[in-house]
Amino acid sequence: MARPAGNNVVSNREVAALKIESPFRGIVSQEDGEEYRICLLSRGERMFYQEGERAVLIDVSPVTAAVSAKSVKRWDDGSAIGDQKRETILLRAIGYFARRGMPQAHLVNTK
Repeated sequence: MARPAGNNVVSNREVAALKIESPFRGIVSQEDGEEYRICLLSRGERMFYQEGERAVLIDVSPVTAAVSAKSVKRWDDGSAIGDQKRETILLRAIGYFARRGMPQAHLVNTK
């Protein structure tokens, strides 16, 4: 579910538009036979991640390359993200920052 991040609001309509955006503004990658799309939004305080028809918005800090583990709980359709899938998403989010020259990317809010 889209929600505010600071003064930065991403609506459900914007998430729906990102899911079908072509060409996609971020990275489209494939790993273990699974395609995913990932990009930073607005001022970089949110990250969009999509697999298939489901997406999640992740709270991040572009300054410190911090990825909030707590923000990865539910897909945009409201279904829960399992522990194994959550770990995969978080590793890919950290990898996104590393690809952008920020190897210090790390998780925060892990409890």
